[in-house]
Amino acid sequence: MSMYSICTQLVADGELEETLDAMARAEESFDEELGVLRRRFLQCARQPHLIWACTEWTSERAHNDAARAIMKVREDDRVASAWFRPGLYREIFGLQVEGAAFDRGGAAEFVVVAQGLVAARQASGWQERVAARFAQLEPPDGFVRATTWFNYASPLDFVAFLEWRDEEAYAAGRVVGDRSVEEHLFVAAPRSDLAAYDQFECRPLDLQARLASPSAR
Repeated sequence: MSMYSICTQLVADGELEETLDAMARAEESFDEELGVLRRRFLQCARQPHLIWACTEWTSERAHNDAARAIMKVREDDRVASAWFRPGLYREIFGLQVEGAAFDRGGAAEFVVVAQGLVAARQASGWQERVAARFAQLEPPDGFVRATTWFNYASPLDFVAFLEWRDEEAYAAGRVVGDRSVEEHLFVAAPRSDLAAYDQFECRPLDLQARLASPSAR
């Protein structure tokens, strides 16, 4: 069964262009032979030094072998990543929440990354409840795709990609009734079942296009 690694990277001040060029060059090695099935990047629109990466691996072992080859010092890459300073790096291993997804097709130029922590007292049945909320919501026009993952090492920790056609569609369709789409999907009414929540408005980051540009060579 495939698994996902979802990474958040905060690039050090003044190093964004250099880091993106290095990431673009490194992408050539992330292929199926390494165990990579699919890989995508998002860049925060208002905080461009914040980069999200989601990689689908053939297995956790494939991820671990790749991390060991890259990091050299790895025992647990979530700790070994602290060697890569300055900048911050966070990674979770994710599995998809069954039913907490949909795909209407079409390109998405604007992605809301939702990150939350379910309150321990509300843990029982949370995945089923969030799947039911997805089933009840009629996606507004321009809301084209959504995927939710839970951290399988800590199942109350979750990340979701909510993908919109563009920022204008998000602005027009975000509020349904008197609640935002994010609240409809992730917050129980009237009392929240979350202990913490944040979200980031992002755009797809095309490293392949950057690799083709002269600056990345």
